[in-house]
Amino acid sequence: MNKFLFTCLLGTLTFLPAVSQQTKHLTSNQYGVKYGTIHYKSSSVMNFPGQPPLTTHVTGKVCFDEYGNKRSNLYTETQDVADFKVSRNLQTLYLDNYKYSIDLDAKKGTEEVINDRIDKITNYDNPDDSDKSLYSFTLTGAGTFLDKPCRLFTVTEKQGAGSVSKVTVWNNVVLKRVTTSSVLNYTFEVTKIDESQPDSTLLSIPDEIIIE
Repeated sequence: MNKFLFTCLLGTLTFLPAVSQQTKHLTSNQYGVKYGTIHYKSSSVMNFPGQPPLTTHVTGKVCFDEYGNKRSNLYTETQDVADFKVSRNLQTLYLDNYKYSIDLDAKKGTEEVINDRIDKITNYDNPDDSDKSLYSFTLTGAGTFLDKPCRLFTVTEKQGAGSVSKVTVWNNVVLKRVTTSSVLNYTFEVTKIDESQPDSTLLSIPDEIIIE
């Protein structure tokens, strides 16, 4: 599965003057706003030959600070395959150079060094060489989503399943993505944007969690 499907965890052409002061941050793999929280929902259906479809529904929120260098994805994931359904409460936390994958129900988590290719924030206006080797990025226009001025991109996978994603981006934050391929249909959509600074406890490992 490519990183454009799950990185929840994210302009210069038609951005409004009100946000132009933040475009200097878009030259790197960061968000164009310093902090905030985005609430979202997503759904996907994976179909492999000879296997029942795997359906996944997610609701959650991504809290971030320092232009996304610190961010936390808190979410509930429900997977359904062949009438067998499982729900889990999870957290993915990015702090400094480390990624923490936490099972909030089991109160356990793992630590690993951030993978620059998989875990980084994609810069849609200026994708780096590793992204360009895997995907083509085409700016297709501008629009508005949740009252935010957005840029619209088509991202096409060069290898693998040849997925095509229609991506709506505000300040390098993905507000909507629809991805289709031969084996996958995926939709991600932000439902609410909170531009206040998140509580610091949301960007730290919960006290009761054991990191293994």
